[in-house]
Amino acid sequence: VVGAVGDMQAAGGELHGANAAIVEEGVDAGVLETGKDLALYGKQTRPLPKLLEYATDVHIPGISNDSSGALRFLDGLDLELKRDGDWRRWAGLTNEEKRTVASALVRRAVSSGVPAKKIDGLVSTAYVLSDEPVGTELRDASEFSTLLNATARYERADVGLGVCLGDRD
Repeated sequence: VVGAVGDMQAAGGELHGANAAIVEEGVDAGVLETGKDLALYGKQTRPLPKLLEYATDVHIPGISNDSSGALRFLDGLDLELKRDGDWRRWAGLTNEEKRTVASALVRRAVSSGVPAKKIDGLVSTAYVLSDEPVGTELRDASEFSTLLNATARYERADVGLGVCLGDRD
């Protein structure tokens, strides 16, 4: 699943064919969770303002590539944005808080003239490795694949292989 997601095989926002069968096997084994979620990279690890600022696959005027715009957008929502002085991350939000942010993003996109087809791209199937700790790169299949890609790119594929085999040190 991590490899298929990393290879961008999630056509239309989800995996199909043999990949879907592998997903089903992972869900049945209790090691994988799926569900509809925002199609933004960094939901586990990025602070909310950076998650939105760096969200450029679906460009939302006044938020994407706009640090102060992302902050203004979040400030306009009735949410607790920081805990213990640290920005919260998407993975740490409640389902209600996620709906609040997602609805506001869609409203902003619509009011900014983003085409409906693009707005549909804000949501996709998320693939979560349920045995990994919340808020780590290893919990989200997309972030995990980026980590593996980086180990190979820096000629440390042995580290990536070790992580895949369960070595967390």
